[in-house]
Amino acid sequence: MTSNSDLKNDYSNVKFPLGTDFISTGEKKIGCLIGDHAKTAIGTLFNTGSNIGVMSMVLPAGRLCPKHIPSFTRLWHGKLDDQVDFDASCQTANIAMSRRGQKLTESQIQLLRSICEQTAKEREQAINRP
Repeated sequence: MTSNSDLKNDYSNVKFPLGTDFISTGEKKIGCLIGDHAKTAIGTLFNTGSNIGVMSMVLPAGRLCPKHIPSFTRLWHGKLDDQVDFDASCQTANIAMSRRGQKLTESQIQLLRSICEQTAKEREQAINRP
């Protein structure tokens, strides 16, 4: 089961991670935003205002996840890496979609590839964050 907090303990406005910055939402209640085809393992714990990228894979170690997990990254026992294989992720997405009678289109694959390319620097910065 994946759990998500949507209200900060101090009732202050939620700050949302966007790239390497945090922006104030002006809201007191915001859960997490999870990108298309992201996968979370049993026991995943997301904090208020978390941003989980497209095609990311979250395999936590029983503690809160970082508030920002970029697209096409893997959180493996508390450490981010970029070991998400694009083609394998598309295959998995196709399997999941086929359960609902759908399939990834070539346009969707191109869009996902573009997102992967556009977020490369963001992944690198997050992975190398101290």
